[in-house]
Amino acid sequence: MNTMTLKGKIKITGTIKTLSGLHIGGAQTSLEVGSVDNAVIKTKTGEPYIPGSSLKGKLRNMLARAAGSENVANDIELEKEGGDIKYIAKLFGTPENREQDSGAEALLKIQDCFIVNNTGLEVKMENSIQRLSGEANPRPIERSVAGSVFSLNMTLDVYDETMIEPYFKELALAIKLLELDHLGGGGSRGNGKVKFHIEKVTYYKLLALKLDKNDREYSGSFKEFIQTVNDEL
Repeated sequence: MNTMTLKGKIKITGTIKTLSGLHIGGAQTSLEVGSVDNAVIKTKTGEPYIPGSSLKGKLRNMLARAAGSENVANDIELEKEGGDIKYIAKLFGTPENREQDSGAEALLKIQDCFIVNNTGLEVKMENSIQRLSGEANPRPIERSVAGSVFSLNMTLDVYDETMIEPYFKELALAIKLLELDHLGGGGSRGNGKVKFHIEKVTYYKLLALKLDKNDREYSGSFKEFIQTVNDEL
């Protein structure tokens, strides 16, 4: 666990826009006739959203793969490795392991992403082919339609200000790799293409018991991050 003194928090806000249908599955709550058996995850009011855990896991996975880690699924081993891979463990945290007395809270916090425009949902019929018989097995997949816009809210805890720039470079890389990949299920069938847009980055320095908004010293790093993420591929 990190025992260093908290220097402040960096708040990142923006949006995620779907370029193709997005399917992030949720629990089946209805068995009514005609209901979709592959529904998206929804809020209590029935609106689709992107769980922060899903987005965080995908970003982390992108960085681990880019770093050539053999431990993409093993956070504990990532913490022991150096270089770029070390950043992954710091940014995204490692699970507690009582036997090894290890584990660290993630510096990067990602909130659930709620829809901000009322674009609705669609049902896409997808076919899986039985290899032995060659018969098609159609199934309905519920998706958020292309053009849906979701809120983006991330917070980075700062303990070492010299690490702000490298952390932001890694985060920008993770986002661009995700844009080239997919979010949610069915990526090989065209689902889950998204575009990020960063609207604002603010550093709230911690001075005694007062949060003092002061991002001037790091504005260069923030501007580079915003431009990198917002640029079209």
